[in-house]
Amino acid sequence: MSYPSFVAAGTFQNGIGALTVPQPTGIQNGDLLMLFVETANEVVTTPTGYTIAPSSPQGTGTAGAAGGTRLSVFYKIAGTSEGSVSVADSGDHQDAVILAFRNVDDLNPFNTSSGGVQATAATSLTLPSVTTSRSQCMIVNAVGTDNDLNTTANFSAWANEIGRAHV
Repeated sequence: MSYPSFVAAGTFQNGIGALTVPQPTGIQNGDLLMLFVETANEVVTTPTGYTIAPSSPQGTGTAGAAGGTRLSVFYKIAGTSEGSVSVADSGDHQDAVILAFRNVDDLNPFNTSSGGVQATAATSLTLPSVTTSRSQCMIVNAVGTDNDLNTTANFSAWANEIGRAHV
């Protein structure tokens, strides 16, 4: 098997109601599709055909209130024909995007997982560490914040990164 690789990110969607999240371009049968949905710490209904990812969701704060955030991650293995994904209204707001990865074990796409929250405002972030138990693994870090992406810069000065997709 080849090393896992990032294929593409779909178009970022956000709103105060239900969302229609488009698939990334260039996906193939067997690719791992990961749907990331950020809310104001509100429950996201698992979209049709998807499964909740290990260690998901992670959230903090009061649901629907300032300072509340939850990141829910769902996944599926792409079939021969994939369309947009419907994400039901969670309440306050939601932001969503689908990322695609290739050369992932379709029977066991997650070797390990970890998660955590940082409940107080800070200017730095440390992600939980993970140790894989097999070779040829890719580590995907995902972070959700309660900042408005349209008006606030969220992250800068990344350290120890190999590559990233802004979502």
